Amino acid sequence: DYEIIYDISHTGANGQDYMASLFVNSVKIDGKGETIRTMNGSNFGNSGSHTILSLTANDWISLRVTNIDASNPAVFGSGNFIANCKNAIV
Repeated sequence: DYEIIYDISHTGANGQDYMASLFVNSVKIDGKGETIRTMNGSNFGNSGSHTILSLTANDWISLRVTNIDASNPAVFGSGNFIANCKNAIV
């Protein structure tokens, strides 16, 4: 198992909702680490989450942000993405 932690700074269209979601091998993982942020003006703000995922060798993990109200894209300022192995073999 892996602990996934992320935080991102982004802005977008005023009053619209943006969802950050985790994907494994291009498949959205519903209910794991999702966040929704409603934009207030054009100011940058932070979103973040953490969860535990069971992964196998060669899995590809991605974090994607989508506007769930319209097609205006998010504009990113910065971010961090960390995956910690919770079952390390020593």
